[in-house]
Amino acid sequence: MKKNMNIKGLISTAVLLLVLLAACNKIENPAIEDPQALDVNLLRSPKLFESALRERDNETTNIFHIENVNRKGDFLVISLKGGSEAADFKVIWDGQIQLSYPATLRLVIVYEGEEAAFDPDAKLNVKVDLRKIAPDYTDAEQFMFHVLNGSIVAKTVLNPNGTSSNE
Repeated sequence: MKKNMNIKGLISTAVLLLVLLAACNKIENPAIEDPQALDVNLLRSPKLFESALRERDNETTNIFHIENVNRKGDFLVISLKGGSEAADFKVIWDGQIQLSYPATLRLVIVYEGEEAAFDPDAKLNVKVDLRKIAPDYTDAEQFMFHVLNGSIVAKTVLNPNGTSSNE
């Protein structure tokens, strides 16, 4: 009888372990292209996001700095020092929303303009339409944004209360 209960316990544990492992598997959505253009300056791409993070260790030219990140209505405004014009920057989202409180998104901003046109003292604002990232979430003020610099290892975090910090 005791041996029978141990076998049932082992089987129950094994089944529970299999269910937990199956629940943790990442589900790929083949309908989503990589990269996916969400807006004129916004891409959704886990591959490009990771590539941009790797490349910033090797960047020696066209180095820009994120001076501030703030939210204006449904837009994220990234204030930069360095570049030529706002249209030369792309923002890449890794495609993930960490649903905790506060919900968190990671973005990396990269310069894709001409090297000769780059002015290290230029002041620019790049705007990102947050409705393109999370149309199902209508309250962008509840999100924390990690905006990573694509030219150097640095990031700016925008908190839900509107304060930002550079790391």
